Amino acid sequence: MQWETATLYIPETTAANSLFPQHTQKQIEDEVPPLFSSSDCGRTLTVTEQFNAKSGEQMTVNPGDKVVLIKNGTRGWIFVRDMDSRRTGWIPAPYVNY
Repeated sequence: MQWETATLYIPETTAANSLFPQHTQKQIEDEVPPLFSSSDCGRTLTVTEQFNAKSGEQMTVNPGDKVVLIKNGTRGWIFVRDMDSRRTGWIPAPYVNY
């Protein structure tokens, strides 16, 4: 079986074109559960997918990199420290596993 990929266009949401009131959007965003618990902090994780940093607070990682979970962020992000380089930064939580 061969999978096809597609690009999804999501228009910018404003109060004028939103399906939900802004207070509901904020509530939904705040309710995104973290993928790791606070008890996972300090654990070593393995990067499973490449991520290229897009800002100074983010960190580029490659499959196989070992990182230590420092902090759970919001909306699916975690703050980690690379075990080899000692760099720190934010990466998407789904890009790592135990």
